[in-house]
Amino acid sequence: MKITQDVRDYAATLGDNAKASLTAEEGMQQMSKKFIDMGAEVYVEADKAKEANKGL
Repeated sequence: MKITQDVRDYAATLGDNAKASLTAEEGMQQMSKKFIDMGAEVYVEADKAKEANKGL
């Protein structure tokens, strides 16, 4: 039946979410490092933020 096939197709894509969360975790680690490298301050000067974002 079509519904059964749709469920199977959906279930097959669930394994891809683990890869996406790993990538998100890596991204969070990179941004944490960037935050620390910029001085670990919430409020920074605009020029300092622009300079740090050039590599993005």
